[in-house]
Amino acid sequence: MRYFSKVSNLNELRAEYKKLIKKYHPDNGGSVKATQEINNEYESLFSQLKKGFEASQASDNFNFESDTVLRDIINKIINFNIDIEIIGCWIWVTGDTYSVKEELKSLKFQWSGKRKAWYFHSEPYKKRTKKILPLDEIRNYYGSEKVNSNKTDILKIAYN
Repeated sequence: MRYFSKVSNLNELRAEYKKLIKKYHPDNGGSVKATQEINNEYESLFSQLKKGFEASQASDNFNFESDTVLRDIINKIINFNIDIEIIGCWIWVTGDTYSVKEELKSLKFQWSGKRKAWYFHSEPYKKRTKKILPLDEIRNYYGSEKVNSNKTDILKIAYN
């Protein structure tokens, strides 16, 4: 890599691309050849970094077998009259949650005012961006599975 040798993630790539285009664009005294080389390198590196990013995001999907904490939490709230949904490796709770607000707090659920829902995650989480996605977009990105309160689903969650 001639132009992007110090880039290690997508944000750095985008920032460096903007700097390079400003410097080497033909309208700013650069050459067409340099701009084409920058664009080619950018596209190549972008696809590599994007694949790595998507692979790291895929590891955020919920695995029933390995996460007993989430199964225990679901079993504690399954009899509440609320909607329970697993999105990625998070538990999201919606519906009429006001009557069980204190119980959710005691189980370490947090309220998301923007999404009007409670959420729980078993591991420490560091937010990667400042962007706040609507719950529907999060569902589309990570996939979603609703948890029903009938006995079959409880057993499925508890022992699968």
